[in-house]
Amino acid sequence: MAAVPRIENGGLTGEFITGQSETLASQDVGPQGGTLVVSRPGHPLDGLEVEIPEGAFDDSQQVTIASAEIFDHTFGEFVEPLTPLLEITIGDDYANDIITVTIPIRSPHNEVGLPIHYDQSVGIIELVPFIDVGPDSVTMATRSFSLFAVAHFRVASLFVPPPEEWPFDEDRRIILDSGFRPGVDDWQFANHGSHITPLGYGTGQVITALAHYMSNPVRLWGLYDNNGREPATPNFDWDDSLAIRLASVVQHDYLTSLDLLGHWLIRQLMERGSGSETDNQDRYHKMAIRLALSPSETARNADLQPPVLVGVYGESGGHVLIVYKMSEMLVPLGPRRFVDFHVADPNYPGDRNRWIRYDPKTQAFLPYRSGENEYDVVVFQGRWQWYNKRAVFARLAEFELGIVGDDLFPSYGLALIDEESNLMEDDAGNPLLLTDGYVSRDRTLRVLGIGRWNDDDVGALNLVAFRDLNPVSAAQGDVLSIELTEGKNEIGLLVADSFDEYIDFEYVDVRYEPDELIEGRYEVDGEIVRDVLTGLEWQRCAVGMTWSAQQGCIGESERFTWNEALPLTADGGFRLPSIEELRTLVYCSSGEPAYFKNNNARCSGNYRSPTIVREAFPNTPAVHFWSATPYPGSLVPPWEPAGFLVSFFQGHDGWGSGMNSVRLVRSGE
Repeated sequence: MAAVPRIENGGLTGEFITGQSETLASQDVGPQGGTLVVSRPGHPLDGLEVEIPEGAFDDSQQVTIASAEIFDHTFGEFVEPLTPLLEITIGDDYANDIITVTIPIRSPHNEVGLPIHYDQSVGIIELVPFIDVGPDSVTMATRSFSLFAVAHFRVASLFVPPPEEWPFDEDRRIILDSGFRPGVDDWQFANHGSHITPLGYGTGQVITALAHYMSNPVRLWGLYDNNGREPATPNFDWDDSLAIRLASVVQHDYLTSLDLLGHWLIRQLMERGSGSETDNQDRYHKMAIRLALSPSETARNADLQPPVLVGVYGESGGHVLIVYKMSEMLVPLGPRRFVDFHVADPNYPGDRNRWIRYDPKTQAFLPYRSGENEYDVVVFQGRWQWYNKRAVFARLAEFELGIVGDDLFPSYGLALIDEESNLMEDDAGNPLLLTDGYVSRDRTLRVLGIGRWNDDDVGALNLVAFRDLNPVSAAQGDVLSIELTEGKNEIGLLVADSFDEYIDFEYVDVRYEPDELIEGRYEVDGEIVRDVLTGLEWQRCAVGMTWSAQQGCIGESERFTWNEALPLTADGGFRLPSIEELRTLVYCSSGEPAYFKNNNARCSGNYRSPTIVREAFPNTPAVHFWSATPYPGSLVPPWEPAGFLVSFFQGHDGWGSGMNSVRLVRSGE
């Protein structure tokens, strides 16, 4: 599908024309927190209060409050500023905790306003989260500081088509639409939880999905399925390990710096939810969501506004959602209507039939259910005021590099265990670890997961083995046993801690090459194969290729003329084989004319190329190989000597010239 243009920063575009800025208050605030109050009798911002909680700063910061009168603006009649432009600066651009700012309002017509952030560099205003809206003041809540104001929004000036022009989507009318869609722009995996976020990483999913949507035109859904590798596994979450780790570390960063579930601000909102002010505050949060999704009248042909974040909270905890669309639902049995805010819920990836419902009659949100939990408090969160945008995009950069989570998830190894339950060791005496391409001589692969939690704490891990995306064996803190089939085995390994919380997932290719005879005649010893029927010993790899115990023969075979091939030798008495010797390697997997044939006929039937026992001679190219037997025919010109060769594409032999491959042989002892 075509890429959709998006705007990186949501908000309304325009400019404030202001007077000279003046400082109203300034104070050093340390890690213990503090309160800064503007005391300027007669000034519109007299009584403004900045409440800085303990721990918001790591060290002492200078907090300065300044303001400038707003003379005019270019945001259209949609926006009416109710306060001067307010500038709050701190030493760092981002606080560890939410700082509340109570801003007095002196409106001649008692209009209610909402707090806005003004990004002067790009000329954009957007709404700021708040905890209280009243006729005399507004209390906003943010962690990022620069320019702010309180503005009244004339909803009648919003660019919304008249009801008769609203598009219908089944039984509802669409009022506002950001263009975001679950199943296109959210993550494809569900909110399971991990080692560092055992209760879930839903907030991490939501924040990173929003970041991707606002910065990258490519659809997110399925983009990083199976870590972006083929084949895609759309119905299998566990191999999306990098994306799961990304969501986990962003969730962890957010919980470490700001645990909203137990935050005093959320507790205050929840306590208020049972009081008489519920309807008014719900009305303002509903208005904020609507405004955040709305282009102004002057921007009716501009790009759609990005979606926004909301938090839903209840006695069971909290949940963060993406709001991407607003619609009106008509009740068939009466004139009553509901306003629905459509949400992307990380507990239900790709589900477009989820919404938070608002009842205009009671001016209240109805409870929202997700999983087993019910949430009755809805809080507008904006886009980046509560989340560190710079830190999120730093994690996204780690994600693209494939290293996300390495600083938080435990390092681990998959140690190989022998049939006596001992750790297998390499030549240097170090534990032998399972790696991609490992060659096993034992039909049973035994693996022990070992995790390092810190420098002094090492322990066994839980493992689950998958074949064709289906679980085949599991071990909890013990040795995992996997039965192999001859040849290549692709095995998926889910790695979890002792509480079964997710750490990682990886695929490994394991080759099973048993010590017993292959096809009843071949003994393998590293890079040499002995044919017990003929007594010949062959190099497993064609000349030019290199033997690897983990991957078999790697690289490309070299090509030679017959004259160049004749003198080729290798240490140990290896030489170019005769045509009779070379012919013994031909293997017709169809059994036609025979599995191992001794004539120059082609293989027939449903056979595989190359026509050789691939377990004994891995990665053999299906091409012609030279023998040392010359061709005496009179048709060969003297300047281009020819010899007999074997085609391992079709299994026949004949004579030829040109450039061909070579495999060396020696007589057995």
